[in-house]
Amino acid sequence: MPIIASYIYKARQSYVLQRAVPTDVRQWTGKATWKEPGGMTPNEARSRLPGFLEQTDREIALHRGELELSVDEQIDTIPDRFDLEDPVMVELLLNGIEVDARLDKSQATRMAAIVKGETKGKSIITASELIERASSLKSPAKRTKDAWIKELDLFMEYCKCASPLSCSREQAVSYRSLLLERVSANTTKTRLSYLSGLWSVAEELWASEHIWRGLTKRIKVEKNKRPTEIKSVDTWEKANILIC
Repeated sequence: MPIIASYIYKARQSYVLQRAVPTDVRQWTGKATWKEPGGMTPNEARSRLPGFLEQTDREIALHRGELELSVDEQIDTIPDRFDLEDPVMVELLLNGIEVDARLDKSQATRMAAIVKGETKGKSIITASELIERASSLKSPAKRTKDAWIKELDLFMEYCKCASPLSCSREQAVSYRSLLLERVSANTTKTRLSYLSGLWSVAEELWASEHIWRGLTKRIKVEKNKRPTEIKSVDTWEKANILIC
């Protein structure tokens, strides 16, 4: 297959996104190459490429231990980081639950279910992936996309999570309170509306919880008051003029 652009290859009737898996990561992924449909045209393939590279970059960082994950994210990615087909590994992980002081009761229960294969963890979707998917669905104006990026970066920094899907409703409520302390209600509502729009996309694509639903409706904003009309001196009636 001839190379159209780096990572983009022409198949018989479509385009394919392809990237070699680094040698040190292959033992975790079990594959030598990542492949993903690129669409029917070169432009479509190019538009999909940033998300593909972001996703594979995230997998490389994850398996190399370079991606900072919260405790919940570490639990969710256990199937990616450990061989759960190995009974010895499963036993070690289950034993570790009992002595891991970081885990609360619900986290311990969820981790045990994931290790046993009784449930699956959440997908680790990066902020960049969410922006790209939202952009492909909504085709936002540049100003809107810039606002998405800015507001999502600020919220992710507040949450200290690697994935937007790992952020909780409690963190959203807390963040709203923080904004209301720092900026006006009108500005808070506008900023949270951008985040709410992104989470609507996440809810649709990955069935994640919409942590912002209803939060902006509870913010009371001040309507712009009409300025008091000031009449010209020439329009005053002579009877209302006090002559000294």
